[in-house]
Amino acid sequence: IKIAKKLYIGFGIVLGLTAALGYVAVSGLKSISTDMTMQQNASKTILLTMDCAVARRDFVNSSDPKQVETINNKLEEIAKLIAETELIANTEEQAMLKDIDETSGQYQKLFAQFADMQLKLVEIDAKCVELGRAAQTAGSSVGGTDGLTIDNLVRQCRQHEKNYQMRRDMKWAEEVYAAADKALVARCCGDRRGAGGEGAGGRGSDAGGAE
Repeated sequence: IKIAKKLYIGFGIVLGLTAALGYVAVSGLKSISTDMTMQQNASKTILLTMDCAVARRDFVNSSDPKQVETINNKLEEIAKLIAETELIANTEEQAMLKDIDETSGQYQKLFAQFADMQLKLVEIDAKCVELGRAAQTAGSSVGGTDGLTIDNLVRQCRQHEKNYQMRRDMKWAEEVYAAADKALVARCCGDRRGAGGEGAGGRGSDAGGAE
């Protein structure tokens, strides 16, 4: 299962267990004060879990490290609520709370991995942009038709790379490789033509000198 799917499943488990915990609290034979505390903590946990889901979505869209901090803070609040609720819970409820706590911990680990990969992708993307600009500059130095071909192919590489980031479809990665290969071929052809022109010019100069 992909990390993103695991994250969704993790949230579903937390919500389900928390809702069940709220039901048990209402139906249990406890004091009104204890029942209210259990319900309030269950409601707070559900809201915090939803906040985590929103922050995760925002992080996916923006790659903003602040969203990672937000999620970690929310998860810490959930852990505190669980610890507080365990003090007034019965054996059955404590078992459920343990499940919620373990699921929350697993989610935190998975999200940390997900966030690390996402931020690395941002760094790689910045490097790709830098290399793409360098390749366009190199293509311009070739000049003529070959230079225009290289410039166009480099632009295609960058567009395909963006498509891959948005869709995570290997089709676009293959398009990047194909466009890059064509750009290399065009560059080699340009170099050969340039070398041929210089060689011809040199021979002409020698001939002129002999005359």
